Amino acid sequence: MRKSFSNKTVDMKVKSEKEIICVLLDIILYQDSFMVNSAFTLLARYFSQKKSIIQYAHDVQLLQDEEEIAIFKNVSEKIILMKA
Repeated sequence: MRKSFSNKTVDMKVKSEKEIICVLLDIILYQDSFMVNSAFTLLARYFSQKKSIIQYAHDVQLLQDEEEIAIFKNVSEKIILMKA
């Protein structure tokens, strides 16, 4: 667990998902504020990874023909010009 707390790029899939989640939920009940904050941060990171993957999948646009691609490029260029 010490490695998980110190490693900013920890891959939560290395350990069993249920094992990690149960341990982190248990740590949240401790009275050591550093451990509680660290466990909560890891839980938030774990669940936000799933949320971001779902959001990215939801935002995917499939352009099937040349006309759709041209329209998309045209709209993208106009949006960029409007922001400038």
